[in-house]
Amino acid sequence: MAIPDRLPTVNRLARMGIGVEDKCRSCGTKAETRSHIFFGCSFSKAVWEVITRLCNVDRMVGCWDEELNWAISRFKGKTLFVSIFRIAWCASVYCIWEERNHRQFKGISRDVDSVVSGIKEIVRLKSTRFVIKK
Repeated sequence: MAIPDRLPTVNRLARMGIGVEDKCRSCGTKAETRSHIFFGCSFSKAVWEVITRLCNVDRMVGCWDEELNWAISRFKGKTLFVSIFRIAWCASVYCIWEERNHRQFKGISRDVDSVVSGIKEIVRLKSTRFVIKK
């Protein structure tokens, strides 16, 4: 849903004629677009900084299209590192969107460390299926 830009962000809802407040649920400063939610918001930037550091990737977070193209071009193959980073990237997108929905619909806010812990848990669970060959 995120890659083809089908998430019901405020920006997308407005294009459909549904009127809602247009500010980001995490930072409250900019319009809520896919690119802002996942890479432009101060909250998501903080999440990505931790995740990229944990994955030993030195990268400044840009906009959605830049980051998706970078990830697609850089992380090809079947190495353990590539597999783990793919899982971490997808889990980060999922957990950032989940946090946005918690704030929007439940009025619950978690901190960056809690979201990162959720991402780590997803990576841990998904990576247990890997068999390391000698």
